[in-house]
Amino acid sequence: MVNVFNNVLNNTNNNLFGAQNNILPSSAQNTNSLTAAFTSNNINSVNNNNWQLSNSNNQNNSHNKKLLIFSLLVLLVFLFSILIVLLLLRRNIIDTSVFSGPGYTNLCGSGFAATFYSCPANCNTSSGTCTTGSGQYMYRFVCNGRLGECRSNEQEFGPNSTASVNDQCDRTVQIDVFRKRCRVNGGWVCGSNDLLGYMVWYTGSCSSQGPVPTPTTGRKAICGEPCNSDNDCGNSTFASNFKFICHPTLRICVNPGCPNDTHPGTLCYCRSATSKCGDRCGIWSDGFQPLCGDGISSCSWLVSAPACNAEYNATYCIPINPGNGYTLHQCTTKSDYKYLRKPDGSLATTQQDILAACATSTPTP
Repeated sequence: MVNVFNNVLNNTNNNLFGAQNNILPSSAQNTNSLTAAFTSNNINSVNNNNWQLSNSNNQNNSHNKKLLIFSLLVLLVFLFSILIVLLLLRRNIIDTSVFSGPGYTNLCGSGFAATFYSCPANCNTSSGTCTTGSGQYMYRFVCNGRLGECRSNEQEFGPNSTASVNDQCDRTVQIDVFRKRCRVNGGWVCGSNDLLGYMVWYTGSCSSQGPVPTPTTGRKAICGEPCNSDNDCGNSTFASNFKFICHPTLRICVNPGCPNDTHPGTLCYCRSATSKCGDRCGIWSDGFQPLCGDGISSCSWLVSAPACNAEYNATYCIPINPGNGYTLHQCTTKSDYKYLRKPDGSLATTQQDILAACATSTPTP
């Protein structure tokens, strides 16, 4: 009976514990399976979210890069457009074919707009002339075509001179006025602080009919200005009996003594040097006399020596190597010029003195 009870008890325990053993592993397995499944799903979900976020970030970065590149391209196109516009505007200022009519292209005070003149130099936009005062020098330039600036064919005008912007058709004429002489021994010695004023004028295209238009109002033309007859031309500023004539083919006022070799302006002197030792030269009341061209003399002061500061009626062709005991001395106010002294050391004051010094002078080797 006891053995039977024990066997029943043992079987019951075995069944109970077996059942527990069968239950516990199954429960653990199910729990582990659920945990693993949950963990795997979460990881996959996180990985998916991370991938989506990364993919979204990549898409945003790509979009930002494209937007930046597009913005830079737009900026470059904008800047390039501005550059093209500026170049076109610049070309409109200097292109010889843009405008055909006469007019100012550049004025001191308003620049390339050329709407007004407001500088110290005595320049008149109505008459198209500039006039120098005491000690001032003026430079006239002539270029082909319509330009905003011109630096070719330089011509120098001294103190108390007048220069005009008028010239032949299709020319740009620039006049610059300075407080001192700028061209010294072949070099340019002036800076922007020496400039007193300037004007730049375009004479108009040659296709226009009739006389070349000019800004001249109410006065006779000076040498270099357009004309149709001698009556259109005026007189020298130094003598009323020295009258300009109208060139028959060029249709500009010229010096009758050198119609094909006239320097433009109110002085109207001959460009070529034809005067000889002892002759008058330079500025005189009856006109600007030719400079010295005989090889043995140069134009310098007789009157007002040793300062050599007389404006006109004072210069002769003085020998470079004087003879008969005459000597040359440097002018005190003009280092580039010399004056003549007699054998006794006194100043030479007459044309006869110069002729005496010329008598035995020899050309410079």
